Amino acid sequence: MKSLQLIPSVALGIIFFSLNLAAADRESGFGKIPKPDELVSLDAVTLQTSTGKWFTVTVSFTPRKHPDPEKAFNEDFIDDVKLDLYICLRNDSREKKFKRERKREGTDYVVADLYDYYHSSVEILTLKVDNIRKELHFLISNELAERDGFNRTVKPVGHIVEMTLGGVPIAFKEGIVFEKYREESVLEKFKEFAQTKSKANEGLLLPAHLVSASYLSDAPAVKIGPSASASGL
Repeated sequence: MKSLQLIPSVALGIIFFSLNLAAADRESGFGKIPKPDELVSLDAVTLQTSTGKWFTVTVSFTPRKHPDPEKAFNEDFIDDVKLDLYICLRNDSREKKFKRERKREGTDYVVADLYDYYHSSVEILTLKVDNIRKELHFLISNELAERDGFNRTVKPVGHIVEMTLGGVPIAFKEGIVFEKYREESVLEKFKEFAQTKSKANEGLLLPAHLVSASYLSDAPAVKIGPSASASGL
């Protein structure tokens, strides 16, 4: 008899769980919550050193799937895309200065004091879902890179890449990378630091197409014009 009495409770529990799951899907802004890299995969964040004018940061990604093809004007294109990049670089010149001060004055420093953070963003008018790798390039003055001692750096300390599709954020498997750390709490703290401390360097990391259209050869249809991060230049 008790087992029969449990049936309505179990049924109610299943209904409640299903309603919560459906609500979560609606909150995602898509038909269902996509897996990391399911809609757009983040392929790499790379640095390119140069003896020329610019130190280059490149974000590579591949459009895989439309988030809501049934409602799309054209299911082969995703409109209203925005990419935000935060990059963390080690300031070797500051480290040398700190070491001199430690030797002379006995003062010490922590490794976190050696990190500089930069931010930039790009608006993409439409992104073709063609499974072809796209590249967005960002530039820092090479003179600044030389001054701060990261002009020969081949790998950043860490990065954060965020993307929204129609204002809805999507997740990447390697969206937040900080050295060899994988703990979520450490990565979230790194993200907080990057978002806060990059404000001091806002405008120093430029979308490359604002400097030269030659950087658009492997890029999607970006908005040509000053973005929020480049305002005031």
